[in-house]
Amino acid sequence: VASTQSNVSSVFANFPTQTFYLYNKYLLIPAVPVAAAAVVLTPVITGVLLVGLPFFLPLLAALTTIASALSVVVAILYFSTPQGRERLGQTLIYPLLNTVLHTPAGQRLVYDIGPRPTPKSLAQSVLPTDIWSKLVVSLVIDFVGSSSYLIPIAGEALDLSWAPIQTILIAAMYDDVSPNLKYVSFVEEILPFTDVIPSATLGWTREFGPQLWMESMEKVKDVRMVVERERDALRDI
Repeated sequence: VASTQSNVSSVFANFPTQTFYLYNKYLLIPAVPVAAAAVVLTPVITGVLLVGLPFFLPLLAALTTIASALSVVVAILYFSTPQGRERLGQTLIYPLLNTVLHTPAGQRLVYDIGPRPTPKSLAQSVLPTDIWSKLVVSLVIDFVGSSSYLIPIAGEALDLSWAPIQTILIAAMYDDVSPNLKYVSFVEEILPFTDVIPSATLGWTREFGPQLWMESMEKVKDVRMVVERERDALRDI
């Protein structure tokens, strides 16, 4: 009896920690919609605040321009030094070239050993394929797509340049599971006031959502069986 009580206490004492570390992936099911909404609505809210505060808009634009110009100048000066060039090569250029050159698309582009690669195939050679990295990239794509609301009205013109880039990225990541998503992405980015649609995150949900849902239901069943077993053990004490 004492042994059974000790085992039961141990299970329930460690249950919250074990559940979090083993099943935290399944928290993505409720978390992803919230994250997607936050990503696409943040530029909208910021744009509304900027419109409501016209007095501070010129000052903010001036400060942003000055900060951007200073950052560019400092970056150019740093990367023009031997240490800067070496660090840039080791952290960005060499890993990127190594990744591209180890893909068929990159080899065709550099060595001219076949048909020229398409923008989609080049994007596929550098974009991630695992669940977490694709989620981060998808949220970034949706944030950039909706950031045109930071410059009301005029920001819609920026969508003309971003729309084809977003279409290529979404096609590279999600064409296998949702071939028509790239068309939806292009249309919502071109049309005015539709940038709040998180096209990339919808593609992630289409690819990983059903699998996560099925696995989470299986885990819920397993947890329920464990709890029922422990409850029956407590009744027999």
